[in-house]
Amino acid sequence: MKAQIPKSNTWGATAFRQNEILGHLARYGVMRLKTLKQLVNDPISMSSLQMTVKRLEASGLVVNTSARIGGSPVGYWMLRPCKTVFKEVSSRTGLDLSQFRSKRCHWSMGPHEDICTIFQASIERFAPQIKIFREATNNFRELPGHLLSDRIRENGYTPDICLGVPIEGRVSQSNTPLYRWIAVEIDRSYRSHKRTSSRANIYSRHTAFVGLLYLVPSERRQGIVRKIYSDRGAKESLRISGGSESFLATGSLPQSLFEPDKFTLKCDEHELSLSQWMQLFATSEVRQRDETLQKVCASDTQNEGA
Repeated sequence: MKAQIPKSNTWGATAFRQNEILGHLARYGVMRLKTLKQLVNDPISMSSLQMTVKRLEASGLVVNTSARIGGSPVGYWMLRPCKTVFKEVSSRTGLDLSQFRSKRCHWSMGPHEDICTIFQASIERFAPQIKIFREATNNFRELPGHLLSDRIRENGYTPDICLGVPIEGRVSQSNTPLYRWIAVEIDRSYRSHKRTSSRANIYSRHTAFVGLLYLVPSERRQGIVRKIYSDRGAKESLRISGGSESFLATGSLPQSLFEPDKFTLKCDEHELSLSQWMQLFATSEVRQRDETLQKVCASDTQNEGA
């Protein structure tokens, strides 16, 4: 039976909603409807969202791919990877093509891409002062050249997301903020201890990132990542001397949009929020960072006991 369009929906409102959805898919790439529902500005029911996306699919602008999660199919949506579609979406949304995230994704990558989108959108909404560059986007090329050598890039050691934290009280000659950069790794699946060790060592010894945020599915896995970091040499890097405890933070995979001051991380044996951890890099030099971390966590403990 053909779905009926609610009478309250005018064509103008429907077209506006379609363009908003196209804009999100253009900027972020693959995502599930549950994530898309969180991103739209005005509340929308899941049935209305499904109907709108189906219209876009019928018009040839978006495509659906499915992944089987826990035995149940989960639909992921993306723009149809076609130059004429990109031009049409650019015309309808006003987005320049350089703002599109046009990474080609196998259906199995949908869940990972969706989590990256939730993380990216959360930072953009709740911490707009933070620069956020995502892998396979045009602005990823704007990363400062000293962060990653060409050899490291060629071997696949590029973060899923990079966060630029403005340094308090520091500006360039052109009066623009100066940034310290954090690498974000999002890992949904099990990675061997050897691969995890190799990645931690690359970031601590051979890049210029000031911190590494590692997001994994469980607290147990977080503990494993922290133990590997401590036991297999990454923590001993002279480059992060004075900030070896604060360099690595681990957290759980986000399931929905979150506020950075409510998103909990583990840093060494300390627990703090994502916003507190990022603030360490905004205010402290490397040699002071572990001391600052301990003071922040001690202050939080005192406040809880008060």
